[in-house]
Amino acid sequence: MSLPSDRRIGKSELNYEWQELAPSSIFVRSCDMTQDQLTIWLETAVNAKTHREIYGLAKEIREAGNSSPEIRKAARKVVKCLRDVIDLPIAEASVLAKADRRFAVLVNQMRDEASAQPIAA
Repeated sequence: MSLPSDRRIGKSELNYEWQELAPSSIFVRSCDMTQDQLTIWLETAVNAKTHREIYGLAKEIREAGNSSPEIRKAARKVVKCLRDVIDLPIAEASVLAKADRRFAVLVNQMRDEASAQPIAA
């Protein structure tokens, strides 16, 4: 899923709602991320309030060897968007808006993958 780059979206349009997963929802596949890891990343994503927090989470996901290629690709796009401005005291609104759109894609990608994984009873 990708958003057109010329479409502006507001924070209210970003779909960051947390959908709680059952506490016993651990499902492990070899060389795959666990449901627990996705849960942690989703919770962190929902609670991220600053672009520095978003950047840190995206870097962690990008570097995780056990995440899916699609999630790592989405995380790479967030990191690429923010890496040149993350240490600046202020950044252009268009750069931050682009990062927000890419982060929304990342969150939705993780949510889709979490819902696709079987949940152990």
